[in-house]
Amino acid sequence: MRAKTWLGVVLAIPFNLYAQQGFVLGAGTNVGRGDHVPMDFYRVSYTRDWDNTLYHYGNWRLKAHVEFSLIRLLADVDVKRKFASSTLTGIAATPVFRFSREPFANGLAPFAELGIGISYFSDSKIQSQPYWYRDYGSRFQFEDRLSFGFLYQNKYRLSLDYTHYSNFDISPPNEGLDLVSASLGIVF
Repeated sequence: MRAKTWLGVVLAIPFNLYAQQGFVLGAGTNVGRGDHVPMDFYRVSYTRDWDNTLYHYGNWRLKAHVEFSLIRLLADVDVKRKFASSTLTGIAATPVFRFSREPFANGLAPFAELGIGISYFSDSKIQSQPYWYRDYGSRFQFEDRLSFGFLYQNKYRLSLDYTHYSNFDISPPNEGLDLVSASLGIVF
């Protein structure tokens, strides 16, 4: 009973009633690795601020939020022999740190984000070539994300994101996946 109480307290910390929340939509493709075929990447995220400033220096501040995401990967491959699915669906939970400037007079505020979280996919393999597949070792993956962008009037968000998925060699093979995407979001 005591463990359930502590779990409830820990989970409720980032969810106070006055915290900002929002939605982010992202789309992109995979990059790197010479043996890959194009993969489309789609992401829908719900974000929730922890409603605190961790660090403040002049016009700049460091804040944190958590993102819960639904992810979809679609391999653009002409399947000659099916070894694995050509689509993967996943979920992710990622704590994110945002370093941002107070808005300029025009309402634009530049920011950089760094997030490291966990994700779980529908399969550990995806068909990546007509006669082959990529094996990520397990359905469980770590998610590393770096974003640069702008907030407009602290309500709208536009960013360029780099995301890397890897199982950190917990379950070989660990082929990993690198993605670049553009994201558009709204805060309410």
